[in-house]
Amino acid sequence: MLGVSTADATGPLSGTKIRNWQTGFVLGVAGNSTVGGTSIQYQTDTNELAQKWAIDPVTSGTFLLRNLNSDMCVTAVGGGGSEPLQQRPCDPRWDEQIFSMEASSRPNRYQLRNQAYGLCVNPDVAGVNANARVIGCSTANNYNTHSFEVR
Repeated sequence: MLGVSTADATGPLSGTKIRNWQTGFVLGVAGNSTVGGTSIQYQTDTNELAQKWAIDPVTSGTFLLRNLNSDMCVTAVGGGGSEPLQQRPCDPRWDEQIFSMEASSRPNRYQLRNQAYGLCVNPDVAGVNANARVIGCSTANNYNTHSFEVR
Protein backbone atom coordinates (compact mmCIF):
# COMPACT_ATOMS: atom_id res chain seq x y z
CA MET A 1 0.00 0.00 0.00
CA LEU A 2 1.37 3.38 -1.01
CA GLY A 3 1.24 5.94 1.74
CA VAL A 4 2.76 9.25 2.59
CA SER A 5 4.93 7.49 5.15
CA THR A 6 6.46 5.55 2.25
CA ALA A 7 7.37 8.84 0.59
CA ASP A 8 8.86 10.12 3.84
CA ALA A 9 11.06 7.05 4.18
CA THR A 10 12.39 6.96 0.63
CA GLY A 11 12.07 10.52 -0.66
CA PRO A 12 9.80 11.61 -3.50
CA LEU A 13 8.01 8.84 -5.36
CA SER A 14 8.70 9.78 -8.97
CA GLY A 15 6.78 8.51 -11.94
CA THR A 16 3.53 7.97 -10.07
CA LYS A 17 0.31 7.86 -12.09
CA ILE A 18 -2.84 8.99 -10.33
CA ARG A 19 -5.82 7.08 -11.73
CA ASN A 20 -9.48 7.88 -11.11
CA TRP A 21 -11.21 4.71 -9.92
CA GLN A 22 -14.58 5.49 -11.55
CA THR A 23 -13.41 6.66 -15.00
CA GLY A 24 -10.05 4.90 -15.38
CA PHE A 25 -8.47 8.15 -16.64
CA VAL A 26 -5.19 9.47 -15.20
CA LEU A 27 -4.34 12.98 -14.02
CA GLY A 28 -2.28 14.93 -16.55
CA VAL A 29 -1.49 18.46 -17.64
CA ALA A 30 -3.56 19.73 -20.59
CA GLY A 31 -1.56 19.66 -23.82
CA ASN A 32 1.55 18.40 -22.00
CA SER A 33 2.13 22.07 -21.22
CA THR A 34 4.97 23.45 -19.12
CA VAL A 35 3.22 26.83 -18.69
CA GLY A 36 1.93 27.92 -15.28
CA GLY A 37 -1.85 28.22 -15.02
CA THR A 38 -2.54 25.29 -17.36
CA SER A 39 -5.48 23.06 -16.35
CA ILE A 40 -5.06 19.63 -14.79
CA GLN A 41 -7.24 17.05 -16.57
CA TYR A 42 -8.29 13.41 -16.46
CA GLN A 43 -6.82 11.90 -19.63
CA THR A 44 -6.53 8.61 -21.48
CA ASP A 45 -3.35 6.92 -20.23
CA THR A 46 -0.73 7.53 -22.94
CA ASN A 47 2.28 7.20 -20.62
CA GLU A 48 3.32 10.81 -21.35
CA LEU A 49 5.65 12.45 -18.85
CA ALA A 50 2.91 15.08 -18.24
CA GLN A 51 0.83 12.22 -16.71
CA LYS A 52 3.48 11.31 -14.15
CA TRP A 53 3.85 12.88 -10.73
CA ALA A 54 6.29 13.07 -7.87
CA ILE A 55 4.73 12.91 -4.42
CA ASP A 56 6.84 15.41 -2.49
CA PRO A 57 6.31 15.19 1.29
CA VAL A 58 5.49 18.41 3.17
CA THR A 59 4.72 16.86 6.58
CA SER A 60 4.26 13.25 7.70
CA GLY A 61 0.67 13.30 6.40
CA THR A 62 0.71 15.85 3.57
CA PHE A 63 2.40 16.25 0.20
CA LEU A 64 2.69 18.23 -3.03
CA LEU A 65 1.82 16.65 -6.39
CA ARG A 66 4.65 17.77 -8.70
CA ASN A 67 4.39 17.09 -12.43
CA LEU A 68 7.52 15.47 -13.88
CA ASN A 69 7.17 17.23 -17.25
CA SER A 70 6.68 20.81 -16.03
CA ASP A 71 8.15 20.56 -12.51
CA MET A 72 5.06 22.48 -11.31
CA CYS A 73 2.51 21.48 -8.66
CA VAL A 74 -1.23 20.85 -8.68
CA THR A 75 -2.91 23.95 -7.27
CA ALA A 76 -6.54 24.45 -6.20
CA VAL A 77 -7.38 27.94 -7.43
CA GLY A 78 -10.48 29.48 -5.87
CA GLY A 79 -11.61 26.29 -4.16
CA GLY A 80 -14.90 26.06 -6.01
CA GLY A 81 -16.37 23.13 -7.90
CA SER A 82 -16.25 25.08 -11.16
CA GLU A 83 -12.59 26.13 -10.95
CA PRO A 84 -10.24 23.64 -12.62
CA LEU A 85 -7.08 22.66 -10.81
CA GLN A 86 -4.00 24.24 -12.36
CA GLN A 87 -0.27 23.74 -12.36
CA ARG A 88 1.71 26.49 -10.68
CA PRO A 89 5.31 26.81 -9.43
CA CYS A 90 5.66 24.62 -6.33
CA ASP A 91 5.69 26.27 -2.91
CA PRO A 92 5.01 24.13 0.20
CA ARG A 93 3.86 27.27 2.04
CA TRP A 94 0.72 27.42 -0.15
CA ASP A 95 -2.09 25.33 1.35
CA GLU A 96 -3.70 25.37 -2.12
CA GLN A 97 -0.92 22.98 -3.23
CA ILE A 98 -0.92 20.67 -0.23
CA PHE A 99 -2.89 17.40 -0.29
CA SER A 100 -3.49 14.43 1.98
CA MET A 101 -4.82 10.94 1.32
CA GLU A 102 -8.19 10.20 2.89
CA ALA A 103 -10.00 6.87 3.17
CA SER A 104 -12.45 5.84 0.46
CA SER A 105 -14.92 2.97 0.19
CA ARG A 106 -12.41 0.97 -1.93
CA PRO A 107 -9.36 -0.89 -0.62
CA ASN A 108 -6.02 0.73 -1.56
CA ARG A 109 -7.86 3.66 -3.14
CA TYR A 110 -7.87 7.17 -1.70
CA GLN A 111 -9.52 10.54 -1.84
CA LEU A 112 -7.11 13.45 -2.36
CA ARG A 113 -8.07 16.21 0.10
CA ASN A 114 -6.79 19.74 -0.50
CA GLN A 115 -5.40 21.40 2.64
CA ALA A 116 -6.67 24.92 1.87
CA TYR A 117 -10.30 24.07 1.17
CA GLY A 118 -10.86 20.65 2.78
CA LEU A 119 -12.30 19.45 -0.54
CA CYS A 120 -11.38 16.42 -2.65
CA VAL A 121 -10.13 16.07 -6.23
CA ASN A 122 -12.86 15.05 -8.69
CA PRO A 123 -13.53 15.34 -12.48
CA ASP A 124 -15.94 18.09 -13.54
CA VAL A 125 -17.59 15.68 -16.05
CA ALA A 126 -17.26 11.95 -16.68
CA GLY A 127 -15.55 12.06 -20.11
CA VAL A 128 -11.98 12.17 -21.35
CA ASN A 129 -10.06 15.44 -20.81
CA ALA A 130 -12.42 16.44 -18.01
CA ASN A 131 -10.94 19.17 -15.84
CA ALA A 132 -9.93 18.15 -12.34
CA ARG A 133 -11.51 20.25 -9.58
CA VAL A 134 -12.17 20.03 -5.85
CA ILE A 135 -15.60 19.28 -4.36
CA GLY A 136 -16.92 17.92 -1.07
CA CYS A 137 -15.27 14.69 0.05
CA SER A 138 -17.49 11.62 0.25
CA THR A 139 -16.63 7.93 0.51
CA ALA A 140 -19.87 7.23 -1.41
CA ASN A 141 -18.62 9.19 -4.46
CA ASN A 142 -16.37 6.90 -6.51
CA TYR A 143 -15.36 9.85 -8.70
CA ASN A 144 -13.40 11.09 -5.65
CA THR A 145 -11.49 7.80 -5.45
CA HIS A 146 -7.96 7.41 -6.86
CA SER A 147 -5.21 4.82 -7.06
CA PHE A 148 -1.48 5.49 -7.18
CA GLU A 149 0.64 3.50 -9.64
CA VAL A 150 4.39 3.87 -9.29
CA ARG A 151 6.08 3.35 -12.65
